[in-house]
Amino acid sequence: MDEFILALFGENDKLRMNTLYQILVGKKSASMLYYAYGHQLLNIVGIFPHLSKAEYEKIIQRLVNQKAVVILENELVRVKVIPSLFTQEPYCHLNHFRLKNSLTLWRMLQLFLCRLSYWPADYQGPVLENSPFYLLNVDQMIAQMDEEQKQKIYEELSHVFSQMPQDQADFLANTFSGKQISGKTFYQVLPEDLHSPFDICYTLACVERFWSYLMTHTELVLFQLFKPFILENYKQSMLVTRQYYKFGYDVEKIAQIRGLKEGTIIDHFIEWAILDNKFPFEDFQLLTQEETLLDYRYKDLVEENPEISFLQYRLSQIAILKGRDNHE
Repeated sequence: MDEFILALFGENDKLRMNTLYQILVGKKSASMLYYAYGHQLLNIVGIFPHLSKAEYEKIIQRLVNQKAVVILENELVRVKVIPSLFTQEPYCHLNHFRLKNSLTLWRMLQLFLCRLSYWPADYQGPVLENSPFYLLNVDQMIAQMDEEQKQKIYEELSHVFSQMPQDQADFLANTFSGKQISGKTFYQVLPEDLHSPFDICYTLACVERFWSYLMTHTELVLFQLFKPFILENYKQSMLVTRQYYKFGYDVEKIAQIRGLKEGTIIDHFIEWAILDNKFPFEDFQLLTQEETLLDYRYKDLVEENPEISFLQYRLSQIAILKGRDNHE
């Protein structure tokens, strides 16, 4: 884990110690999401939900003892520089914040394909899952099948895998079972030289690369089958706020209708802006799009310009960061 933490710095010379922990375990807030987005860490939000604070602090202390980092005013300042995790295959394809349930989706896909290999005959294969969640949902998928769809699904799978490096495609495909094949576990097909937590991240990166491709090709039958479960990754309350905004309501009115604090609705807008490349920034009176705004604290800015709202301030910063991303 020590090397993994160092690999997260990327182009950042320092990271907030407590906020980095919140990012790793997925303790979500609008301020954490903004920090993660601004420091190119959004794709690992919640990647280690069971990491305890005590274990995290032990890791940091080891890095301090190794003189790899120093702690200054609750910030980790790196001393030892190693290549960024996000410039390496397959880790550059991690998309965990948008696909927190990627492994659940994969288990469902494994069961679905195994059942499909027998269809239209009755399933006579091994027991891959006992959970009603998987069994009932796959039953519903199979009930929609016809020969044309079955052929399309096999063609789509082949196409998606053709868009990936051969080793990553093989890694995933080898976990499928069917009428004439018995799939392996991820552990059995992982590259031998990987150690924790890079083994977990390798699996997640390959799986999330697969689902990310489907999310950008919504016309595919596979995407349509799994769409309801992919959408579960998005905060439902945020989606409701987004819908009210599209109906023409402002923050104050949405808060009244939903019986929520305005601050909660503002958090929804911030999350929406970070996640959606089609967010309607043009609807808002953004501040100057100069990068110096990224260094301003809201408290200091509002002392000089009391009329500036926090939402206006934060959306302006997000717009600057998105503009930077689009030019890279």
